[in-house]
Amino acid sequence: MKALIISDSPSLRQEIRSQILDFQLEISIVGNLKDALGVLDKGENHIVLTDVLCPGDPQILKAALKGNPEVKVITVSKKMEIGWLIKTLAQGAFDYVDLDSPFQMRNSISRAVELAIAHIKSGGAADEETERRACR
Repeated sequence: MKALIISDSPSLRQEIRSQILDFQLEISIVGNLKDALGVLDKGENHIVLTDVLCPGDPQILKAALKGNPEVKVITVSKKMEIGWLIKTLAQGAFDYVDLDSPFQMRNSISRAVELAIAHIKSGGAADEETERRACR
């Protein structure tokens, strides 16, 4: 399974990467819109984690879903705005992670990725136990 991390912040890219290593995903990392669009056009990613403050973020969501309608896009931010969050979820984002604390970031990224993997493996519906763990 392939995952793509998109952020213009090198430290955030590495932090996200470190949180998903245990899932044994083939991870690609890009730091700008041009590189992200080049990778997303191929439609090969199963999970995309994107920083909402990354320039071009609305284009990233659209490109990810166009390249692969089944992709699970997880948006991440340290400054999540509720209006933007509602809009991205309505446009097809799978989940979001509010990075307001290191503890919450670690748990939230892992939970979001675990749930995304369960949805992918089950064809769109994770089992009840996985969803229950992810909601803790």
